[in-house]
Amino acid sequence: MRNHKTLPSRERLKELFTYDMGAGEFYWKEPRGGRTVGRLAGTLNKSGYRHIVIDSTSYLAHRLAWMRCHNQDPGDMQVDHIDGNPSNNHIGNLRLVYSAGNQRNASISRHNTSGFNGVHWHKAAGKWAATMHVGGKVNHLGTFTSKDDAIAARQAANERHGFHQNHGRATA
Repeated sequence: MRNHKTLPSRERLKELFTYDMGAGEFYWKEPRGGRTVGRLAGTLNKSGYRHIVIDSTSYLAHRLAWMRCHNQDPGDMQVDHIDGNPSNNHIGNLRLVYSAGNQRNASISRHNTSGFNGVHWHKAAGKWAATMHVGGKVNHLGTFTSKDDAIAARQAANERHGFHQNHGRATA
């Protein structure tokens, strides 16, 4: 587990920002250091996550949104973006999960060539193969003459193991 820095209190967040529940954005309440009142807080990093600096410390906006709306510091748990869009910090798009839960809502790998997570062409067998990682182990679900059959096997395994319905979506 990663150790996350303790978040500012809900009261401190209310003091510094307004949080637009519809947009999922924080806006500054007071001018300071060149900021203007009502200005969108934070900046996006190259991965699309918004960071907001408070008292010289950078925080992820989705974790601040969780604290602001639920009055709960996520601690070592992860705040998952259900739709996979790291800049969509609308509270209805966020859920608290362990790392494994977050991985079960991952977008498809950019290296994937089949178009479906856990399905690949097994060159030696001359068939489509379906696999999945659960509990740190690779589970081989079988080899299939049809790509559709391999996908069906993986979909059934996704359901059995509680993978999110968005798992394997195109990268946001």
